[in-house]
Amino acid sequence: MDLEGKGRGASPRDHDIFSSKMLERLREATLDMSFLVARDYAEASALKVVGDRYQLHQRQRLAVLRSASSAKDIAESASKRCDDLREQILDIDTLNLVILLESALGGGVLLKGMDGCYRDLASVHGTYRMVEQTGPLLRRFGHWMMGRGVAGVRWWIDQPVSNSGRLASLLREIGEEAGWSWEAQTTPYVDREVAQAQGISISTDKVILRHCRQWNNAGREFVEAHIPEAWVFDLGISPLELASASL
Repeated sequence: MDLEGKGRGASPRDHDIFSSKMLERLREATLDMSFLVARDYAEASALKVVGDRYQLHQRQRLAVLRSASSAKDIAESASKRCDDLREQILDIDTLNLVILLESALGGGVLLKGMDGCYRDLASVHGTYRMVEQTGPLLRRFGHWMMGRGVAGVRWWIDQPVSNSGRLASLLREIGEEAGWSWEAQTTPYVDREVAQAQGISISTDKVILRHCRQWNNAGREFVEAHIPEAWVFDLGISPLELASASL
């Protein structure tokens, strides 16, 4: 199996640019970004304005982009959230979830966004390589998830990304060993498959959350329950603060 080392950890500067002294500035930037997005500003334009105003590093800008949400999007996603997974079929945006969990276990920074989701700062860029924790982590996640009474899981994996076939094979192997009702397949249309699924969508992709029928915040819930040492940088802002800023 092709491994990339022991973990998917933090970048060299992350402990400086995401230190506690940067928290307030990045929260204000996230609030400003959410304000502009709510008024239909193009994301690229809004991010440049906000990033320049607060003199943000490139990874800080990415953190703000991934954490910001309009009040409307937050309300809509909250209305579609399903917490009871008994007898449900889950449709999982696989790389979105797996890289989040690998980052959490490897010491990478996780962002708690305005919508309550955890997101990572990793970028795939067409290449995914499993790390040492991938197999054990997926087994732990599987036991936790199936223990909630899930009827079955469909793992959707980005076909154009290298090693997607290996990851699909690993997931099938884990499911078969445990006797779980798991399917794993590669597709060039992961976003569409997960967003249009009749099951419960598992993803933090904002496009998927906007268009899915129902979703579950499984990534955050698993991290909180099983990786309590994860580094979570909280850029979430209260609904009252967001509503006030939107007036």
